[in-house]
Amino acid sequence: YISRTIRSDMEIKTLRYQASYYEELEKNQEKVRKLKHDMHNHLNVIHTFLRDNDTEQANKYLSRLSEESDSNMYSFCENNIVNAVLNAKYSDAAALGIQPNIQVELPQKMTIDDISLCSLIGNTLDNAIEACGKVEDASKRFLRVKARYKSGRLSYEISNSKQNEINMKNGRFFTDKTDKDSHGLGIRNIKEIVEKFDGSIDITYDDN
Repeated sequence: YISRTIRSDMEIKTLRYQASYYEELEKNQEKVRKLKHDMHNHLNVIHTFLRDNDTEQANKYLSRLSEESDSNMYSFCENNIVNAVLNAKYSDAAALGIQPNIQVELPQKMTIDDISLCSLIGNTLDNAIEACGKVEDASKRFLRVKARYKSGRLSYEISNSKQNEINMKNGRFFTDKTDKDSHGLGIRNIKEIVEKFDGSIDITYDDN
């Protein structure tokens, strides 16, 4: 019964990840569609400035337009699902004063399904951002993400600063939260996904 309950919790959390990231993706695509729709008006404004030889105003308008476009959604790679996940988590990290270093080269089509991919990246980033946010000195907070896909194999590496103690027993990691029944499932979920695709996982840590 306990095993079925844990699995059910994991499945619910995974579905929530998928739903939230598809929502994030759709939200950003809507912004892009709106920007494209407005582009004709933007070009008319710029054309008017240039016709009147007002290059200063034309440059200012282009800069504001560029800033608005950049703030909507970052394009980290070709994969839309991964971009949606990374954009959502990038915002969470930025809110804690963390500037993630993200180097991701992932195509649109891979052997890993979207649900597993969402859960894998979402869980690891959640854990990393949470641990990073507990570092009292904000200047020491860092988060690095690397991923690539080659010859049908996905390699994924995430590293982050930490301050809290690691609770580990018999090869298992335990949450340091008081509500242990509702937390600590992230790594277990990650391991299940890795095993599902006959992959390998390596978790290492030190004091920092």
